[in-house]
Amino acid sequence: MKRSLCIFAIAMIAAFTASLSIARTWYVKADGTGDAPTIQAGIDSAATGDTVLVASGTYTSSVDVSIEGVPRKVNVYLNKNILLTAEEPFHKAVLDLTGIDGAVYIDETYAAVLRGFKIQGQPRWPDWSGSGPSVYCGSGCTIELNRIENNWYGTGIYIQDDSLDPKYLRHNLLLHNYAGVHVCGAKVTVENNTIFSDTATEFGVSVFFSPECAADLLIENNILVWGDRAVDCYPSCDPSAYSIRCNAIYETILDTKQTTSIAALDASNFELGAYGDPQFCGAAANNFYLQSDSPCAPGNHPRGYDCGYIGAYPVNCGTTATKMKTWGNIKDLYR
Repeated sequence: MKRSLCIFAIAMIAAFTASLSIARTWYVKADGTGDAPTIQAGIDSAATGDTVLVASGTYTSSVDVSIEGVPRKVNVYLNKNILLTAEEPFHKAVLDLTGIDGAVYIDETYAAVLRGFKIQGQPRWPDWSGSGPSVYCGSGCTIELNRIENNWYGTGIYIQDDSLDPKYLRHNLLLHNYAGVHVCGAKVTVENNTIFSDTATEFGVSVFFSPECAADLLIENNILVWGDRAVDCYPSCDPSAYSIRCNAIYETILDTKQTTSIAALDASNFELGAYGDPQFCGAAANNFYLQSDSPCAPGNHPRGYDCGYIGAYPVNCGTTATKMKTWGNIKDLYR
């Protein structure tokens, strides 16, 4: 009996190891010469646990899907538990929303990952108020390290899922969207994002959630900038449904239910207006890492809370290489 159990255990381990060993990477290039001609073709070819690796370039191909029973056209339909990731850092693989309804629709998954893309433009979604989301997650997903921008009248990331599959939104830059994140789902974590909500329109909010459909929501360690409000819920807020902590608020207010001041929430949240700006390394040059003396850097929390770093990226402004020179060398520079 023991021998049979031992053989069974060895067989199970071997099967598991084999399943890991056959996970494949599908390489996609903008000119169509990769392992698959398009991102969607790579996803369609992939199996659970595979990676679809996307080279730098701009991707405009689209696929027809049904979202909430309505036909839509999106860049990518991510319907498998795989890693869909840009090859190069700093958002060099671009999904362009020109003329389509959305960039990425995630559905029928419990652990899909979308990582490292730049998603830009205004989706056409005429039957939504304003326009629709750039990324729509309707199931378990992780959305991380992306740059999602210029959806002036719509949402950067929309979560619409009532399952208990976890949803993670982390280390994203969400720039100039009417709403950075809109949550209508359970078990959602919004952490370590930097969100500039839109100030060109009447409202603008960094994180919006609907208490009638949002539950077990954590909003933590985000830098929330501009807009009418940093966090808002409608029509009412049930404090048992969410936790809001360790967020840095700049040139806006953290105002759930429109009547709750930041002082009434967790004291680990703080307004940067009282302590200076976020002190990015160079936001004008798209460098959203933190300076070492930023109030969002570890150990610098104005009220002493141990929040770690706040925002999409940690301290990393880099250094300038120096070389020893003699006075003679320096004089030569001016001759």
